[in-house]
Amino acid sequence: NAAGILVLAPHPDDDIITSAGVISNAISHGQAVKVVYVTNGDIKGTSSGYSRENEAVTAQTSYLGTTEDDLIFLGYPDYHLRDIYLNYTNSSDRYTTPFGQSVTYGNRGLGRSDYHTYRFGSPALYNRYNIVLDLQQIISTYRPQHIYTPSEFDTHPDHSTTYQLLKRA
Repeated sequence: NAAGILVLAPHPDDDIITSAGVISNAISHGQAVKVVYVTNGDIKGTSSGYSRENEAVTAQTSYLGTTEDDLIFLGYPDYHLRDIYLNYTNSSDRYTTPFGQSVTYGNRGLGRSDYHTYRFGSPALYNRYNIVLDLQQIISTYRPQHIYTPSEFDTHPDHSTTYQLLKRA
């Protein structure tokens, strides 16, 4: 189950923008790659999140050579990671998006579901505890040699928060 490379992308498309060359090169050399999407890119609602998942799978499998099972969708909300990180820290806390979503979701990638449902049998409440738990489980399962994610100094709040979540995990 080991992965040489793990790409931790805040949104579908950040993997392509930041790491397409790394992913393609690793795949061409037979190295295992896992791509983890923290959000589904669902700022416009869950239907856009499902569309963004489909686009991510197409881009990765058609152009970079990964398989769908190499892609892991956590299913947390786009553009709300910093608020969750700072204000929804406990396992019982529940952040709810403006469009009413408060648990992880997905139907593509590993298990054809969000990761928490795949791993634990049910979706996770939107809170920091669960994001960190999911990342800890992924890191301990795949034990990557290298992890690529945006910088803590990135000005997009989801990007810099993804770095902080990884560091906490």
